[in-house]
Amino acid sequence: MVVRGKLVLPFPYFSDFCWNGGQAGEEYPFPFAHVTVRGENGENVEGFADCSGVYEIQGVVSTHCVLYAQREGVVIAKGISDLRSDGINEAGVVNAYSTAQVAIFEAAFRLYPQSVYFRDIPNFTPSEALVRLVEEVLRRGGNPLEDQSVQEEAHRLIDVWFGD
Repeated sequence: MVVRGKLVLPFPYFSDFCWNGGQAGEEYPFPFAHVTVRGENGENVEGFADCSGVYEIQGVVSTHCVLYAQREGVVIAKGISDLRSDGINEAGVVNAYSTAQVAIFEAAFRLYPQSVYFRDIPNFTPSEALVRLVEEVLRRGGNPLEDQSVQEEAHRLIDVWFGD
C-alpha cells in the first residue's frame, strides 16, 4: 500500500522549507523529515518528506498504522486507519493536533495495552490545552511524545474518559 500526506509545524522551525505552490498561513512545511510508518502488524516502512513536507511511503502492509516524522529532535505523528490496498491512500495533514491524538493513544496504551488499538487514534479528541502543549514543545524543537507535560495532560484525559 502507498500512504501520502503532508507534514506541517505550527511555525517555521526549519528554514529550508519550500512552499511548493502553497502560501504562508497558520502551518508551515516540515521539510526533509524522516518518516516511519509503524503498522499494527509490527512492520516499519521508512521514507523522507520533500522540502514542502510532502511524503509518499510505499510498502505499507497494515490497514491501521502510526506515522512518525522526525528531524533533529522535532517529532510529529498521526494515526492512520482503514488503508486500502489499491491506489494511493491520502493520509492528510500530520500536525500538532494529530500528534496530540497519538499522545493520547500512547498514554492509553501504557495503561490499557489490551484495550487500545491503532485504529482508535483518529477517534481521540485532544483538549485545546493538550494541543497547545504539543505546539509549545514543537516550538522549542522537542518531541512532544516524550515531554512530561504532554504525557501528564494525555493521562489526565484518559483518566477523565476511562478512569475508575
